[in-house]
Amino acid sequence: MSSEATMDTYSFIVIVMRISASQRSPVLAFVAALMLALSVCTALPAEAATTSSLPPISDGTYQGWKPSTGSTHYTLVDEATCNGVTDYVSTATTTLRDSYGVSLASVPNGATITQISLTPCASRNSGGGGGSATLNVFYRYNGVNSADAGGYALTGTTPTGLAATNFTSLALVKSSTSTLEVGAVYSAGTKGARLSRLATVITYTPQAPFVTTGVATSITTTSGILNGAANPNGATTTGWFRYSTTNPGTCSDSFGTRAPSSGGTALGNGTTSVGFNRTVTGLTPATTYFYCAIASNVTGTSTGGVMSFTTGSPLPPTVTTNAATLVTATTSQLNGSANPNSATTTGWFRYATSSPGTCDDVFGFRAPSSGGVGLGNGTTSVAFSYTVPGLTPGTTYYYCAIASNSMGTSTGSVVSFTTP
Repeated sequence: MSSEATMDTYSFIVIVMRISASQRSPVLAFVAALMLALSVCTALPAEAATTSSLPPISDGTYQGWKPSTGSTHYTLVDEATCNGVTDYVSTATTTLRDSYGVSLASVPNGATITQISLTPCASRNSGGGGGSATLNVFYRYNGVNSADAGGYALTGTTPTGLAATNFTSLALVKSSTSTLEVGAVYSAGTKGARLSRLATVITYTPQAPFVTTGVATSITTTSGILNGAANPNGATTTGWFRYSTTNPGTCSDSFGTRAPSSGGTALGNGTTSVGFNRTVTGLTPATTYFYCAIASNVTGTSTGGVMSFTTGSPLPPTVTTNAATLVTATTSQLNGSANPNSATTTGWFRYATSSPGTCDDVFGFRAPSSGGVGLGNGTTSVAFSYTVPGLTPGTTYYYCAIASNSMGTSTGSVVSFTTP
Protein backbone atom coordinates (compact mmCIF):
# COMPACT_ATOMS: atom_id res chain seq x y z
CA MET A 1 0.00 0.00 0.00
CA SER A 2 1.42 3.41 -0.89
CA SER A 3 2.08 6.14 1.68
CA GLU A 4 -0.47 8.32 -0.16
CA ALA A 5 -3.13 5.69 0.36
CA THR A 6 -2.21 5.40 4.03
CA MET A 7 -2.48 9.14 4.58
CA ASP A 8 -5.78 9.33 2.71
CA THR A 9 -7.24 6.59 4.88
CA TYR A 10 -5.94 8.24 8.04
CA SER A 11 -7.49 11.57 7.06
CA PHE A 12 -10.76 9.81 6.32
CA ILE A 13 -10.80 8.22 9.78
CA VAL A 14 -10.15 11.61 11.39
CA ILE A 15 -13.13 13.03 9.53
CA VAL A 16 -15.27 10.07 10.56
CA MET A 17 -14.44 10.63 14.22
CA ARG A 18 -16.01 14.10 13.93
CA ILE A 19 -19.32 12.59 12.84
CA SER A 20 -22.02 12.31 15.45
CA ALA A 21 -22.00 9.16 17.58
CA SER A 22 -25.28 7.90 16.11
CA GLN A 23 -23.82 7.93 12.59
CA ARG A 24 -20.32 6.81 13.44
CA SER A 25 -20.74 3.00 13.78
CA PRO A 26 -21.85 2.18 10.23
CA VAL A 27 -19.21 4.48 8.76
CA LEU A 28 -16.47 2.95 10.90
CA ALA A 29 -17.59 -0.49 9.76
CA PHE A 30 -17.16 0.69 6.17
CA VAL A 31 -13.67 2.01 6.97
CA ALA A 32 -12.68 -1.33 8.52
CA ALA A 33 -13.82 -3.16 5.40
CA LEU A 34 -11.90 -0.67 3.26
CA MET A 35 -8.72 -1.19 5.25
CA LEU A 36 -9.08 -4.98 4.90
CA ALA A 37 -9.52 -4.67 1.14
CA LEU A 38 -6.46 -2.45 0.85
CA SER A 39 -4.40 -4.95 2.80
CA VAL A 40 -5.00 -7.65 0.19
CA CYS A 41 -2.50 -6.44 -2.41
CA THR A 42 -1.61 -8.05 -5.70
CA ALA A 43 2.11 -8.70 -5.92
CA LEU A 44 3.88 -6.29 -8.24
CA PRO A 45 5.89 -7.73 -11.10
CA ALA A 46 9.58 -8.18 -10.44
CA GLU A 47 11.66 -5.12 -11.31
CA ALA A 48 14.27 -5.32 -14.05
CA ALA A 49 17.84 -6.11 -13.05
CA THR A 50 21.08 -5.28 -14.84
CA THR A 51 24.38 -7.10 -14.95
CA SER A 52 27.74 -5.44 -14.58
CA SER A 53 29.82 -4.85 -17.69
CA LEU A 54 30.61 -8.32 -19.02
CA PRO A 55 33.82 -8.95 -21.00
CA PRO A 56 34.18 -11.74 -23.57
CA ILE A 57 35.36 -15.09 -22.15
CA SER A 58 35.84 -17.22 -25.27
CA ASP A 59 36.11 -17.13 -29.03
CA GLY A 60 32.77 -17.28 -30.81
CA THR A 61 31.32 -18.69 -34.01
CA TYR A 62 32.88 -16.01 -36.23
CA GLN A 63 36.67 -15.52 -36.36
CA GLY A 64 37.04 -13.49 -39.55
CA TRP A 65 39.17 -10.68 -38.13
CA LYS A 66 42.93 -10.81 -37.57
CA PRO A 67 44.36 -10.71 -34.02
CA SER A 68 47.16 -8.19 -33.53
CA THR A 69 49.09 -10.82 -31.59
CA GLY A 70 48.68 -14.57 -31.23
CA SER A 71 45.72 -16.51 -32.55
CA THR A 72 43.08 -16.03 -29.83
CA HIS A 73 40.50 -13.36 -30.59
CA TYR A 74 38.58 -12.72 -27.35
CA THR A 75 41.67 -11.91 -25.26
CA LEU A 76 42.32 -8.92 -27.52
CA VAL A 77 38.88 -7.36 -26.94
CA ASP A 78 38.38 -8.02 -23.21
CA GLU A 79 40.11 -4.90 -21.90
CA ALA A 80 38.72 -3.42 -18.68
CA THR A 81 38.98 0.05 -20.23
CA CYS A 82 39.34 1.30 -23.75
CA ASN A 83 43.01 1.89 -24.67
CA GLY A 84 43.43 0.14 -28.00
CA VAL A 85 47.17 0.62 -28.30
CA THR A 86 48.50 -2.90 -28.89
CA ASP A 87 45.70 -5.44 -28.31
CA TYR A 88 43.01 -5.51 -30.98
CA VAL A 89 41.50 -7.43 -33.86
CA SER A 90 41.17 -5.89 -37.30
CA THR A 91 39.97 -6.45 -40.85
CA ALA A 92 40.09 -4.70 -44.19
CA THR A 93 37.41 -6.91 -45.75
CA THR A 94 33.80 -5.77 -45.61
CA THR A 95 31.09 -8.12 -44.27
CA LEU A 96 33.61 -10.11 -42.20
CA ARG A 97 32.47 -10.84 -38.64
CA ASP A 98 34.21 -11.55 -35.35
CA SER A 99 32.30 -12.84 -32.29
CA TYR A 100 33.04 -13.75 -28.67
CA GLY A 101 31.30 -15.78 -25.99
CA VAL A 102 29.86 -13.96 -22.95
CA SER A 103 29.02 -15.67 -19.64
CA LEU A 104 25.33 -15.72 -18.64
CA ALA A 105 26.09 -16.94 -15.11
CA SER A 106 24.95 -13.65 -13.59
CA VAL A 107 21.49 -13.97 -15.19
CA PRO A 108 19.27 -16.41 -13.22
CA ASN A 109 17.66 -19.26 -15.10
CA GLY A 110 14.06 -18.47 -15.96
CA ALA A 111 14.72 -14.74 -16.26
CA THR A 112 13.64 -12.91 -19.39
CA ILE A 113 16.40 -10.88 -21.06
CA THR A 114 14.83 -7.64 -22.24
CA GLN A 115 17.88 -5.68 -23.42
CA ILE A 116 21.47 -6.32 -24.53
CA SER A 117 23.75 -3.27 -24.64
CA LEU A 118 27.04 -3.45 -26.56
CA THR A 119 29.75 -0.80 -26.20
CA PRO A 120 32.68 -1.01 -28.64
CA CYS A 121 36.10 0.55 -28.51
CA ALA A 122 37.04 0.85 -32.19
CA SER A 123 38.69 2.85 -34.96
CA ARG A 124 39.66 2.66 -38.61
CA ASN A 125 42.37 0.17 -39.46
CA SER A 126 44.34 2.46 -41.79
CA GLY A 127 44.91 6.19 -41.94
CA GLY A 128 45.35 8.63 -44.76
CA GLY A 129 42.92 10.96 -46.41
CA GLY A 130 39.66 10.04 -48.00
CA GLY A 131 37.69 6.88 -47.53
CA SER A 132 35.41 5.73 -44.71
CA ALA A 133 34.75 2.83 -42.38
CA THR A 134 31.39 1.74 -40.92
CA LEU A 135 31.19 -0.68 -38.00
CA ASN A 136 28.11 -2.50 -36.72
CA VAL A 137 27.66 -4.76 -33.72
CA PHE A 138 25.37 -7.73 -33.16
CA TYR A 139 24.59 -10.47 -30.67
CA ARG A 140 24.00 -14.19 -31.22
CA TYR A 141 21.62 -15.85 -28.74
CA ASN A 142 21.26 -19.63 -28.73
CA GLY A 143 22.79 -19.75 -32.20
CA VAL A 144 20.57 -17.07 -33.77
CA ASN A 145 22.01 -13.72 -34.88
CA SER A 146 20.37 -10.40 -34.19
CA ALA A 147 20.19 -7.68 -36.80
CA ASP A 148 23.34 -5.61 -37.20
CA ALA A 149 23.11 -2.23 -35.50
CA GLY A 150 25.14 0.77 -34.44
CA GLY A 151 26.26 2.23 -37.74
CA TYR A 152 29.47 3.61 -36.21
CA ALA A 153 31.41 5.93 -38.56
CA LEU A 154 34.97 5.15 -37.47
CA THR A 155 37.77 7.70 -37.28
CA GLY A 156 41.47 7.62 -36.49
CA THR A 157 43.58 4.51 -36.13
CA THR A 158 43.64 4.23 -32.32
CA PRO A 159 40.46 2.59 -30.99
CA THR A 160 38.40 4.91 -28.82
CA GLY A 161 35.26 4.39 -26.73
CA LEU A 162 32.01 4.68 -28.66
CA ALA A 163 28.40 5.02 -27.54
CA ALA A 164 26.44 1.92 -26.53
CA THR A 165 24.11 0.22 -28.97
CA ASN A 166 21.01 -1.06 -27.18
CA PHE A 167 19.06 -4.01 -28.49
CA THR A 168 15.72 -3.44 -26.76
CA SER A 169 12.26 -5.01 -26.42
CA LEU A 170 13.74 -8.48 -26.28
CA ALA A 171 12.04 -11.52 -24.77
CA LEU A 172 14.86 -14.03 -24.46
CA VAL A 173 14.18 -16.57 -21.73
CA LYS A 174 17.42 -17.69 -20.11
CA SER A 175 17.88 -21.36 -19.26
CA SER A 176 20.81 -23.43 -18.05
CA THR A 177 21.76 -24.19 -21.66
CA SER A 178 21.42 -20.67 -23.10
CA THR A 179 24.42 -19.17 -24.90
CA LEU A 180 25.31 -15.61 -25.84
CA GLU A 181 27.91 -14.29 -28.26
CA VAL A 182 28.56 -10.65 -29.12
CA GLY A 183 30.44 -9.43 -32.14
CA ALA A 184 31.30 -6.81 -34.72
CA VAL A 185 31.02 -6.64 -38.51
CA TYR A 186 32.88 -4.31 -40.86
CA SER A 187 29.86 -3.25 -42.87
CA ALA A 188 31.21 -0.77 -45.42
CA GLY A 189 34.16 1.47 -46.36
CA THR A 190 37.74 1.40 -47.58
CA LYS A 191 39.72 2.02 -44.39
CA GLY A 192 39.00 -1.23 -42.57
CA ALA A 193 38.05 -1.59 -38.90
CA ARG A 194 39.97 -2.17 -35.67
CA LEU A 195 38.31 -3.36 -32.40
CA SER A 196 40.02 -3.49 -29.00
CA ARG A 197 37.09 -3.82 -26.61
CA LEU A 198 33.44 -4.97 -26.73
CA ALA A 199 31.63 -4.74 -23.41
CA THR A 200 28.19 -6.22 -22.76
CA VAL A 201 25.50 -5.21 -20.26
CA ILE A 202 22.36 -7.36 -19.97
CA THR A 203 19.02 -6.16 -18.61
CA TYR A 204 16.62 -8.88 -17.50
CA THR A 205 13.37 -9.43 -15.63
CA PRO A 206 13.58 -12.18 -13.00
CA GLN A 207 10.76 -14.70 -12.86
CA ALA A 208 8.98 -15.82 -9.69
CA PRO A 209 7.73 -19.44 -9.51
CA PHE A 210 4.63 -20.52 -11.40
CA VAL A 211 2.24 -22.15 -8.92
CA THR A 212 -0.87 -24.31 -9.18
CA THR A 213 -3.08 -25.59 -6.37
CA GLY A 214 -4.00 -29.26 -6.60
CA VAL A 215 -7.00 -31.23 -5.33
CA ALA A 216 -6.85 -32.18 -1.65
CA THR A 217 -6.67 -35.92 -0.99
CA SER A 218 -7.03 -38.45 1.85
CA ILE A 219 -9.75 -36.37 3.51
CA THR A 220 -10.94 -37.65 6.90
CA THR A 221 -13.06 -36.09 9.59
CA THR A 222 -10.06 -34.27 11.06
CA SER A 223 -7.28 -34.27 8.47
CA GLY A 224 -6.42 -33.97 4.80
CA ILE A 225 -3.48 -33.74 2.40
CA LEU A 226 -3.08 -30.42 0.58
CA ASN A 227 -1.46 -30.72 -2.86
CA GLY A 228 0.21 -28.22 -5.15
CA ALA A 229 2.91 -27.82 -7.77
CA ALA A 230 5.37 -25.09 -8.70
CA ASN A 231 7.84 -24.42 -11.50
CA PRO A 232 10.92 -22.86 -9.83
CA ASN A 233 11.82 -21.10 -13.09
CA GLY A 234 15.48 -21.83 -12.50
CA ALA A 235 15.85 -20.37 -9.00
CA THR A 236 15.93 -22.26 -5.69
CA THR A 237 12.30 -22.40 -4.56
CA THR A 238 10.31 -23.32 -1.44
CA GLY A 239 6.60 -24.25 -1.38
CA TRP A 240 3.94 -24.17 1.34
CA PHE A 241 0.17 -23.76 1.84
CA ARG A 242 -2.40 -21.54 3.53
CA TYR A 243 -5.81 -22.79 4.69
CA SER A 244 -8.84 -21.46 6.56
CA THR A 245 -12.54 -22.05 7.11
CA THR A 246 -13.12 -18.60 5.58
CA ASN A 247 -12.81 -18.12 1.83
CA PRO A 248 -10.12 -15.47 1.14
CA GLY A 249 -11.34 -14.92 -2.42
CA THR A 250 -7.80 -14.87 -3.77
CA CYS A 251 -4.76 -16.57 -2.33
CA SER A 252 -2.28 -14.61 -0.22
CA ASP A 253 0.36 -15.47 2.33
CA SER A 254 -1.56 -13.81 5.14
CA PHE A 255 -4.94 -15.53 5.43
CA GLY A 256 -5.74 -18.43 7.71
CA THR A 257 -3.10 -20.89 8.89
CA ARG A 258 0.28 -21.51 7.27
CA ALA A 259 1.27 -25.13 6.63
CA PRO A 260 3.94 -25.64 7.73
CA SER A 261 4.10 -22.77 10.22
CA SER A 262 7.53 -21.82 8.84
CA GLY A 263 9.79 -22.99 6.05
CA GLY A 264 8.32 -25.38 3.54
CA THR A 265 9.11 -28.00 0.92
CA ALA A 266 12.31 -27.54 -1.08
CA LEU A 267 11.41 -27.62 -4.77
CA GLY A 268 14.87 -27.23 -6.29
CA ASN A 269 15.88 -24.81 -9.03
CA GLY A 270 14.69 -26.54 -12.16
CA THR A 271 12.50 -25.28 -14.97
CA THR A 272 9.68 -27.85 -14.79
CA SER A 273 6.77 -28.18 -12.38
CA VAL A 274 7.47 -29.99 -9.10
CA GLY A 275 4.64 -31.40 -6.96
CA PHE A 276 4.53 -30.91 -3.19
CA ASN A 277 2.04 -31.63 -0.41
CA ARG A 278 1.38 -31.15 3.28
CA THR A 279 -0.83 -33.12 5.68
CA VAL A 280 -2.95 -30.89 7.93
CA THR A 281 -4.49 -32.29 11.10
CA GLY A 282 -6.72 -31.12 13.92
CA LEU A 283 -9.49 -30.09 11.53
CA THR A 284 -13.14 -29.81 12.53
CA PRO A 285 -15.44 -32.55 11.21
CA ALA A 286 -18.09 -31.70 8.60
CA THR A 287 -16.41 -28.35 7.84
CA THR A 288 -15.39 -26.73 4.54
CA TYR A 289 -11.79 -25.54 4.33
CA PHE A 290 -10.31 -23.21 1.72
CA TYR A 291 -6.64 -23.55 0.79
CA CYS A 292 -4.02 -22.60 -1.78
CA ALA A 293 -0.42 -23.41 -2.72
CA ILE A 294 2.31 -20.77 -2.42
CA ALA A 295 5.94 -20.83 -3.58
CA SER A 296 8.81 -18.38 -3.34
CA ASN A 297 12.30 -17.95 -4.73
CA VAL A 298 14.86 -15.15 -4.76
CA THR A 299 12.89 -13.23 -7.37
CA GLY A 300 9.44 -13.29 -5.79
CA THR A 301 6.47 -15.16 -4.30
CA SER A 302 3.61 -16.61 -6.34
CA THR A 303 0.28 -18.16 -5.39
CA GLY A 304 -2.04 -20.75 -6.87
CA GLY A 305 -5.81 -20.57 -7.01
CA VAL A 306 -8.03 -21.06 -3.96
CA MET A 307 -9.62 -24.50 -3.71
CA SER A 308 -11.74 -26.16 -1.03
CA PHE A 309 -12.56 -29.49 0.57
CA THR A 310 -15.00 -30.61 3.25
CA THR A 311 -14.01 -32.87 6.11
CA GLY A 312 -16.07 -35.98 6.74
CA SER A 313 -18.93 -36.09 9.21
CA PRO A 314 -18.38 -37.91 12.52
CA LEU A 315 -19.71 -41.46 12.89
CA PRO A 316 -21.14 -43.31 15.87
CA PRO A 317 -18.40 -44.93 17.97
CA THR A 318 -16.90 -48.27 17.02
CA VAL A 319 -17.08 -50.47 20.16
CA THR A 320 -15.34 -53.67 21.26
CA THR A 321 -16.07 -55.70 24.41
CA ASN A 322 -12.87 -57.10 25.95
CA ALA A 323 -12.34 -59.94 28.45
CA ALA A 324 -13.13 -59.22 32.11
CA THR A 325 -10.16 -59.08 34.48
CA LEU A 326 -9.52 -59.05 38.22
CA VAL A 327 -12.47 -61.38 38.76
CA THR A 328 -13.15 -62.31 42.43
CA ALA A 329 -16.07 -63.96 44.15
CA THR A 330 -17.92 -60.66 44.41
CA THR A 331 -16.25 -58.19 42.02
CA SER A 332 -14.97 -57.97 38.45
CA GLN A 333 -13.40 -55.37 36.16
CA LEU A 334 -15.34 -55.06 32.92
CA ASN A 335 -13.21 -53.96 29.94
CA GLY A 336 -13.92 -52.47 26.55
CA SER A 337 -12.64 -50.02 23.95
CA ALA A 338 -14.19 -47.55 21.53
CA ASN A 339 -13.11 -45.35 18.64
CA PRO A 340 -14.89 -41.97 19.07
CA ASN A 341 -14.75 -41.37 15.28
CA SER A 342 -14.13 -37.64 15.80
CA ALA A 343 -17.07 -36.90 18.11
CA THR A 344 -16.99 -36.55 21.90
CA THR A 345 -17.79 -40.00 23.24
CA THR A 346 -18.76 -41.61 26.55
CA GLY A 347 -18.46 -45.33 27.36
CA TRP A 348 -20.19 -47.65 29.88
CA PHE A 349 -21.27 -51.28 30.38
CA ARG A 350 -24.35 -53.46 30.86
CA TYR A 351 -24.27 -56.78 32.75
CA ALA A 352 -26.67 -59.47 33.99
CA THR A 353 -26.86 -63.14 35.00
CA SER A 354 -29.03 -63.86 31.95
CA SER A 355 -27.64 -63.60 28.41
CA PRO A 356 -29.41 -60.90 26.35
CA GLY A 357 -28.28 -62.60 23.14
CA THR A 358 -27.16 -59.28 21.66
CA CYS A 359 -26.04 -56.19 23.51
CA ASP A 360 -28.43 -53.29 24.11
CA ASP A 361 -28.73 -50.49 26.64
CA VAL A 362 -31.75 -51.90 28.48
CA PHE A 363 -30.84 -55.37 29.77
CA GLY A 364 -29.53 -56.05 33.28
CA PHE A 365 -27.64 -53.40 35.20
CA ARG A 366 -25.86 -50.29 33.91
CA ALA A 367 -22.29 -49.70 35.09
CA PRO A 368 -22.04 -46.97 36.14
CA SER A 369 -25.71 -46.31 36.83
CA SER A 370 -25.46 -42.98 34.93
CA GLY A 371 -22.84 -41.13 32.92
CA GLY A 372 -19.73 -43.08 32.00
CA VAL A 373 -16.06 -42.86 31.03
CA GLY A 374 -15.04 -39.94 28.79
CA LEU A 375 -13.28 -41.23 25.69
CA GLY A 376 -12.52 -37.93 23.92
CA ASN A 377 -13.15 -37.16 20.26
CA GLY A 378 -10.20 -38.78 18.53
CA THR A 379 -10.04 -41.23 15.68
CA THR A 380 -8.29 -44.17 17.40
CA SER A 381 -9.57 -46.76 19.81
CA VAL A 382 -9.58 -45.80 23.51
CA ALA A 383 -9.70 -48.45 26.24
CA PHE A 384 -12.05 -48.05 29.22
CA SER A 385 -13.09 -50.20 32.18
CA TYR A 386 -15.40 -50.27 35.19
CA THR A 387 -15.30 -52.43 38.36
CA VAL A 388 -18.68 -53.83 39.41
CA PRO A 389 -19.17 -54.90 43.06
CA GLY A 390 -21.79 -57.05 44.83
CA LEU A 391 -21.59 -60.08 42.58
CA THR A 392 -22.72 -63.58 43.63
CA PRO A 393 -20.00 -66.21 44.00
CA GLY A 394 -20.04 -69.14 41.54
CA THR A 395 -22.26 -67.26 39.08
CA THR A 396 -21.91 -66.60 35.35
CA TYR A 397 -22.39 -63.00 34.28
CA TYR A 398 -22.99 -61.66 30.78
CA TYR A 399 -21.82 -58.14 29.87
CA CYS A 400 -21.03 -55.81 26.97
CA ALA A 401 -19.38 -52.44 26.29
CA ILE A 402 -21.47 -49.51 25.06
CA ALA A 403 -20.41 -46.06 23.80
CA SER A 404 -22.29 -43.03 22.56
CA ASN A 405 -21.60 -39.71 20.81
CA SER A 406 -23.64 -37.08 18.99
CA MET A 407 -23.97 -39.37 15.97
CA GLY A 408 -25.41 -42.35 17.84
CA THR A 409 -24.89 -45.23 20.27
CA SER A 410 -22.94 -48.39 19.46
CA THR A 411 -22.49 -51.67 21.31
CA GLY A 412 -19.87 -54.36 21.51
CA SER A 413 -20.48 -58.10 21.61
CA VAL A 414 -21.78 -59.96 24.67
CA VAL A 415 -19.01 -61.65 26.70
CA SER A 416 -19.26 -63.71 29.91
CA PHE A 417 -17.24 -64.50 33.02
CA THR A 418 -17.89 -66.68 36.09
CA THR A 419 -17.12 -65.65 39.67
CA PRO A 420 -15.21 -68.23 41.70
